[in-house]
Amino acid sequence: MRNHTRARQAAHLALLGSISLLAALIGCASNNATSAAAQPAAESKDEHAPAGPSALDPIKALAGTWECDFDADGKVDCVAEYKVSANGYTVTENLFVGTPHEMVTAFHMDGTSVMATHYCAAGNQPRMRDRNPGKNSFMFEFVDATNLKSPNDSHMHSLKMEIIDADHLTNTWTNHKGGKPDGTLEIKFTRKKG
Repeated sequence: MRNHTRARQAAHLALLGSISLLAALIGCASNNATSAAAQPAAESKDEHAPAGPSALDPIKALAGTWECDFDADGKVDCVAEYKVSANGYTVTENLFVGTPHEMVTAFHMDGTSVMATHYCAAGNQPRMRDRNPGKNSFMFEFVDATNLKSPNDSHMHSLKMEIIDADHLTNTWTNHKGGKPDGTLEIKFTRKKG
């Protein structure tokens, strides 16, 4: 008899617990619905509309995979991937994809200028602004950097981006050290087909 009473009490407690949980869930749901309905919308519908036409559009058109052949031997030496993200407001370039030196550069608008933030394999992050607005040519020049003790330390200082046509792109990176140019790397890309 004692075991039967305990079993009935346990079942009763379990039932009360389930009812309490169900009531709490219903209360939360109705409170959330009420509070959501009572609060004004935090963002207007247009506040996060997709990016409209801008100077970033030629870089957006690079979306896809690109390859380079540094020594013209017919073999791929370098891969870059361009991806449009953030509702059309940002383009990311992944350079040297699949290598330990893979780097990312994020392109975005700042007012009417295009900015580039380069996340370098050297561990610093130079920000550059386009100083030569043009339809298919960009000249990004150093503005500032994070994780760089001094502007005299080695860092990527500029990027010249020339969009030749829909399938050809040349990027010329210039490194600075001690306040002056310290090497240039020109990368001629061809869009990967298929």
